Amino acid sequence: MWEELAQLAAELIAAYGVQALLAFLVDRGILPQSVLGETGQPAQEHQPYAIEESVQFIQERLLVGPQSLSGLLDAIHNVTRDVNAHTDQVVGNVQVTWPPDPPSWYTAPPALDGVPDAVWNWLLPSANVNAWIGLAQAYFGAWNVGQAALPYPADPRWGFYVGTGPAEGTRGPAVLVYPTPDWAGVLADDTVLSWLQRTDTSGLVWTDSGRGLGAWATLYDSLSNAVGQVVPLFTEETFDSLRPAPPSPPSILVPPIWPGAANVTLGTLYDLAKTATISEPMDGVLVVISGFPNYSYKYQYDDIPSYRHIGGLSFFDDQGHSETYQGLGFASAIYTPRTMRRAAGVRYFTDHSPVGTIQPWTII
Repeated sequence: MWEELAQLAAELIAAYGVQALLAFLVDRGILPQSVLGETGQPAQEHQPYAIEESVQFIQERLLVGPQSLSGLLDAIHNVTRDVNAHTDQVVGNVQVTWPPDPPSWYTAPPALDGVPDAVWNWLLPSANVNAWIGLAQAYFGAWNVGQAALPYPADPRWGFYVGTGPAEGTRGPAVLVYPTPDWAGVLADDTVLSWLQRTDTSGLVWTDSGRGLGAWATLYDSLSNAVGQVVPLFTEETFDSLRPAPPSPPSILVPPIWPGAANVTLGTLYDLAKTATISEPMDGVLVVISGFPNYSYKYQYDDIPSYRHIGGLSFFDDQGHSETYQGLGFASAIYTPRTMRRAAGVRYFTDHSPVGTIQPWTII
């Protein structure tokens, strides 16, 4: 019933307004007549603008002035900074002097002698290995046994391959022995194993590992128990780069070839003599025969004559050894050594008194 009355009241208010609804209720005697007088008066403040002024006052205090929120925050920061500064000053000036003898109630901590070894050598009952070996094996397990060895801390060219060690008995800490081979002593036909067996001075005994680079040496703990192997971790390419370079084939020396007038230096021009020696480095000579007062035995190559039996020359090396002679012939000819790269000089003779010149030349 009350829901229906509420629905009816809502519809009446929507249709006629609040005043009409109240008047209807007064006419029916449901509400007293005084209600109509009270509802016709709007709400009034006891003091004009009191609410507005209060809001403005509170806002000003919160946002402006030393008592505002920002002012209070600055004050807190200043106090904190002063406290820190005074604390640093006090602590910095404190002088701590230990008494020469500790008080009677003071108990010194136990010495650490042997504690690290005891921790690392503690035997893990389930695995029958000590803590150090167990840590190394866990490392390899994490790497899915993909690495050949645990790299040495001071030289990653070598690694420690964890073995099982003794099945029973006391274990000691592993002794890492660093290999000391001659890195400059790799021979052309060396394997890693032969190189290590020949040049390593660390005392390790290298044998064929059948894996990796084909070499490893057993490592022991402090109680002479075999606990693993040291293996090389460098690559085959790195080892090959240590091999000596193959010897270069000997340079093939060839007799000098006339390279053209622009590429030679012409030496002293000498008149032809009956016989003579010219001693100076040379790559050849130019011989020009301009005439024969008492000789006419020749062949004619177009406009160039070639004379028969008029002399010869022989180049010699820096030891004075002469090569096979070459006969003089053309009226204008070039001669080079045939068995040496550069001659130390030339010896020659002439017959039938030819007239002409001989001139050494060298390649620039």
